[in-house]
Amino acid sequence: MDISHHSFETIIHRRKQELQNKFLLLDKNADGYATEEELSEYLKQFGLSRCSVYCKDGKISFSDFVRFMTSDKPNLLQKCLNGELAIPNFKEFCHNLLEIHDQVNKISLSEGKLPSYIPELANVDINQFGISLCTIDGQIAHIGNGTRKVFTLQHCVLPLMYCLACEQLGSEHIHEFIGREPSGSAYNAFILNEDNKPHNPFMSTGGLVCASLLTPKNNSSKRFTNVYQFIQRLAGCPITGDSNDDNSQISYSQCTYLSEKEHNERNKALCYFMRSSSVKGIHSEDNINDVLDFYVQCNSISCTTRELSIIAGTLANSGVCPISGERVIKQAQTVRDCLSLLYSCGMYDYSGTFAFQIGLPAKSGISGCLFVVVPGVMGMAIYSPLVDKRGNSIKGIEFCKQLTAKFNISILDCLVGSHEKISLR
Repeated sequence: MDISHHSFETIIHRRKQELQNKFLLLDKNADGYATEEELSEYLKQFGLSRCSVYCKDGKISFSDFVRFMTSDKPNLLQKCLNGELAIPNFKEFCHNLLEIHDQVNKISLSEGKLPSYIPELANVDINQFGISLCTIDGQIAHIGNGTRKVFTLQHCVLPLMYCLACEQLGSEHIHEFIGREPSGSAYNAFILNEDNKPHNPFMSTGGLVCASLLTPKNNSSKRFTNVYQFIQRLAGCPITGDSNDDNSQISYSQCTYLSEKEHNERNKALCYFMRSSSVKGIHSEDNINDVLDFYVQCNSISCTTRELSIIAGTLANSGVCPISGERVIKQAQTVRDCLSLLYSCGMYDYSGTFAFQIGLPAKSGISGCLFVVVPGVMGMAIYSPLVDKRGNSIKGIEFCKQLTAKFNISILDCLVGSHEKISLR
């Protein structure tokens, strides 16, 4: 009995000493408490500058610290000090990303081009190259000169529209109109599957049909606001109804909308092609005009890599925004379905090669943006405007290749167990 009591006291003493040692990492002056500034500085090394831990009267005492560290509900302070964050060695990881960024920035772009068929997209600085990441714990980093460059989402909006449609209408209903397989053809090809449906929601035909299904009885303003505010929530931004509100990091490019609308012959032809093929969801002349306008509006929603990485992080976190903590996508199955399709269909007719070489769900847009999801770990966004013949960012693709060559993050890397790659944990 005495031995057991002594052992119990020893365990308590060791635990207390362990907590005191960890508290000293925060209490730099050893005066019995850590200030909010000291705590903030400590969290920054883990990429958590946008997150805060409650400090009473601007400081945290040792007793408050013990309460945080012994809480049954996991919190960021626990995760930081116990090495349980999505990426514990965040500084080292970001240093490696910077090295990859610098290597990729040197590659030749002789085969790259700007999408001249949308004049507004051709009027950009081709030297912009930015990378942002957001982990499921809200760890954030930005690398390069292009992370504050505002770009339109273009087809990167299609997975988000798909998630919203599945949430509001159900996945089974959506796939009565749209298939689930890669087409093997260009993203804007005149092609349908054997069931007379667009092959998937992420090519032009599938995106147009998905647009036709989203709140078709609402007026154009309400339809757009439905998508726009959903994307704001995915990015952890303040919810506003005004796409020009300065307080919202998600915006809308009227110039791109008008430019794309003026040169929208291909999408219009795709609608008439689908109507002539009796594709469900595309029928009357009025319906086609409404769908085209709504589709181009959604393509013209704008953000930077900073917001897009949080959106990707929300998908990596099963629909819970790492910044706001809100479960934006209610059904985890919706996220699972979206990521499955992104893995097989997200990169146009390069999707098979991307899945084979890189092995992560991803989506690109003709504006030069690209987001990648590492399920259960993080989301990443890359912007570099020069694209290849398929419409994928050249530097974005190369960055993903070098990233997965260096780190064990591809979905099937766990089967290989390569010691040559770096593990995130």
